Amino acid sequence: MSDATDAVAEALARNRHLAATHLVRKQDLEAELEKLRASEPVDETRVGALTTELLAATQNYKDAMAELAALDKLGAKARQVDARVIAASVLSPDPLIRSAEQIALDNVRERASSMDAMDRLNQELGEKPAAPKPAAKPTREEADAAARSEFEALRARSQSPAAPSNRDDPPAPSPEAPPKKTL
Repeated sequence: MSDATDAVAEALARNRHLAATHLVRKQDLEAELEKLRASEPVDETRVGALTTELLAATQNYKDAMAELAALDKLGAKARQVDARVIAASVLSPDPLIRSAEQIALDNVRERASSMDAMDRLNQELGEKPAAPKPAAKPTREEADAAARSEFEALRARSQSPAAPSNRDDPPAPSPEAPPKKTL
């Protein structure tokens, strides 16, 4: 709920309590007036005073009920406004809240403007901007030649007599041995 809806709900609760208080006062005055009229010696001054109080209590009760009706209408309006605010926030974004795309665009714009400023400064100082060199990708022939040379170096190392041999290693199986039969 919004603050407006909460405030209206609180005002409604307080005014209901006030209206109930005025109704109780009105009913008490009516009962007292009936008792006074039913008594044998009727005190006309007291009846007049109670009648005046009863009229004031009745008017206060009617005012409280009118206030409750006005608050009910205000509460309905507050709920409608809340619904409209929610729908508007979904349909049209808040201009003060920036999305991730807007932030990224702002960062790119800022970077571009700083690079422009650096270029202008270098031109004023007479320096040439260092152009970034892209990493040269080797051609297929160059990559093949590099792989061949690495292969030849490995082959030469493995065939050289200086290569240590491990006598502890088991001998490699001979290719002439028949394969084992397994079930």
